[in-house]
Amino acid sequence: MSDKKTTEVPEEFKTSTFPELSEALVQRLNECFPERTPELAWETKEVWYASGQRSVIRFINQVFAEQSETVL
Repeated sequence: MSDKKTTEVPEEFKTSTFPELSEALVQRLNECFPERTPELAWETKEVWYASGQRSVIRFINQVFAEQSETVL
């Protein structure tokens, strides 16, 4: 994954146990919900909705990165 933006995992989630994420799943989610610039025709609620989707994917990317570091 070449997602250059990183989001720190919130403190309350660091001690939680997450299921192991597969690289294939993370890649597919990044394909389905890519980083993109909103279209001018989008209504404000559409921008916020897409932003929320991507925020979750950024979080998943971070969890996956942390899981990958732990394995090494």
